[in-house]
Amino acid sequence: MIKKIQLLLVGSVLFLLNSGLSAEVRAQQILGKDGQVGINGKDGENGQNRDSLTIFLDGTPLTLDLTGQKGFKGEDGTAGEPATCPPQDQIKENIQGANGGSGGNGGNGGDGGDGGSVNLYATNLSYLKQVVVNATGGSGGSGGSGGSGGSGCTCLEPYVSIRSCKGNPGDSDYSCTTEQFRCLAGRNGANGSNGRAGKDGRTGNLTVLNLNRPLLEDQVSASISLKQLKENGYTLSKNIWETKGGAKALFATGSVVQDQYRFLVNRLEYSLLVVWNTSRSFERFANQIVTLKLKDEPKGGIDYVLPKEVWWQTKEQKQNNRTDLIVYNALLESEATQLEIVQLLGKEAGLTLNLVDKANVSDLVNSEWYVTLKLARSDSGFRFTEEYVTKYEGIIPPELITRSKDRFIIKLGNLPINPQELKTGLGISIELKIKRSLDNYSAEQRLRYENLINIK
Repeated sequence: MIKKIQLLLVGSVLFLLNSGLSAEVRAQQILGKDGQVGINGKDGENGQNRDSLTIFLDGTPLTLDLTGQKGFKGEDGTAGEPATCPPQDQIKENIQGANGGSGGNGGNGGDGGDGGSVNLYATNLSYLKQVVVNATGGSGGSGGSGGSGGSGCTCLEPYVSIRSCKGNPGDSDYSCTTEQFRCLAGRNGANGSNGRAGKDGRTGNLTVLNLNRPLLEDQVSASISLKQLKENGYTLSKNIWETKGGAKALFATGSVVQDQYRFLVNRLEYSLLVVWNTSRSFERFANQIVTLKLKDEPKGGIDYVLPKEVWWQTKEQKQNNRTDLIVYNALLESEATQLEIVQLLGKEAGLTLNLVDKANVSDLVNSEWYVTLKLARSDSGFRFTEEYVTKYEGIIPPELITRSKDRFIIKLGNLPINPQELKTGLGISIELKIKRSLDNYSAEQRLRYENLINIK
């Protein structure tokens, strides 16, 4: 009679089912110890980029090596260790052999360094034909090899049958049972993967400058003090470039550079100088900042923004690439609004209001005067605002204003008011609004004065 044996694998446990004389469950045991996994190799270092080189050519033959450094090889991964396998006695249980360790992955190769860029000054392009240049990028380093996997534990026999009997042969209670056990070999570790090769470095590029002196950097804008503009002026500049093809054809045979190159077509340079042509002291304006910006071609020149805190009267004088900014009038905006009421004098038709210009700039600016004049209802002293009555509100005619240097006298008694109302001892309220202007600049100042008429 043939006995039917069934094996059932659940997770990592193997169960043997003996469907003959007995049915027993046996747990699977691990034979040995898994091997350790190999170590991954380190990535190779990148090759160094080659420094750029600047040379003034004069027709002398030259050989220029600007190749980038080769990338370094990635390290190899180490091999996985084999499983540790003890001696195998006669097995009396299901066995799973230990697995070998996987090999480590190889490290990636380092990238190659970029070839050096070359800046060549040449007043004659034929000079480049005397130059051999190699600006090839360095090759990428190769990847490291993956380590091999370690071997797993093997089995002497895949199956073992053990027969056991109870009682004595011939007796009625004599019986025998055959148990079958299985040994599964451990897996060999996987080989590690090889590292990738590094990227090749980029080929260096070319810049050609048709100059015999070092090129200055672009300076298309600046914020400069008025002092510096007066003493030295200031120059803004911009380099005009063109991108061309066919760089290798410019050099001697065997040269290697990127095909496209930059060629200096022109350099724009424009200057601004401040000429102080006013009697006003320069020192109070010396630290004021002027913003400069280079204009694009074809017009060219310099745009400038003068500080808003200053009122200017200027004119330009241009010669070649230089602009002289001639200042023939200047004052600080704050100077325009430093009027101050000094006193009220007289009465009736002789009533005047005296003021002083603390900054003494009234000969530089225009002044427009607007007044609101109010009188108290009686002559018994000051009143609350609501007790005043407006007698005149409007522009003060210029003929009623007399100026002598920094002094102003306003003839209030000649305003279109009945002079008899401007009598001694009457409370008066004066509100002045003065607009001061210079060309397109303007500022407004307000003054208020309350007193009794002709009280000293």
